[in-house]
Amino acid sequence: MGELRKYSGVVHADFLCEDCGARFNNYRNAQALAAKHAKSTGHFVRGEIGIAVWYNRKDEPETDA
Repeated sequence: MGELRKYSGVVHADFLCEDCGARFNNYRNAQALAAKHAKSTGHFVRGEIGIAVWYNRKDEPETDA
């Protein structure tokens, strides 16, 4: 059996300001926008980030996951 490759990446994000209801859910920049909002307004922002992980052997072709 060949060596394993590991891939991982953010697949979703959802942040919500509990003070004004602003929502940040673009998985590419939600965390940064939520932090910027909290810092500039002093509001409390809570959220979650989903990360996917997948593996395949180095001798197998990569797939779109």
